[in-house]
Amino acid sequence: MKSRPTDPADDTSTKRDASQQTVELLAAATAAAAEDGIWLDVIRKMDEVYNDLLQYEVSLEEKNAALEDSQQFISSVLTSMSDLLIVCSRSGFIESVNQALINLLGVDEKSLHGRPIFDLFADAESRENAGRLLVEQMGQTVADGEFQLQAANGSAIPVSLNCTPRYSGVGKLMGVVITGRPLGELRRAYQALRQAHEDLKTSQHQLIHSEKNGLARASGGGGGA
Repeated sequence: MKSRPTDPADDTSTKRDASQQTVELLAAATAAAAEDGIWLDVIRKMDEVYNDLLQYEVSLEEKNAALEDSQQFISSVLTSMSDLLIVCSRSGFIESVNQALINLLGVDEKSLHGRPIFDLFADAESRENAGRLLVEQMGQTVADGEFQLQAANGSAIPVSLNCTPRYSGVGKLMGVVITGRPLGELRRAYQALRQAHEDLKTSQHQLIHSEKNGLARASGGGGGA
């Protein structure tokens, strides 16, 4: 049997189909490569963001550590201060105090925060002077003002206070910083010594006066005998 001759049209169709498949395969490969490229870009961006986050986290931890060190240093300084320290807002409310004031008044630190500064004073005169210091003279420096602070047990404690205005970084008045020292035992001892000296002078005057009178009476009595 003789084979049927090949139709040229069939060959052309077969070649066309093969070419079409090749094109489709190339298109699919190109699309896959493009898609792979997109995913690679996405992964690369994610890596960059992750690295940035790691660097930011390290930087943040370093700053937090530095801030904690600074706070601990400031706290240790305030705790070791023998001078009294009160930080007030412009409205006269207590924002911070140090251990020296807490020990002097015998109160809890938390009980002082947010209270009016005027609550610390024992008498009306001290409150009036504090009002002038914090209101009328706000923004001015005041040195060595004498006040009476009230302790937790109700006793009055004489102190000498200095007041300095407190400004923000842009120069806005934020409140005042009050520092001072208790006049305390040394001043009371000095006053007692001074009073004892005055009493001694009075006693000497009385003694001298008595001796003069005694001499005068004795002289007068001797002359009449």
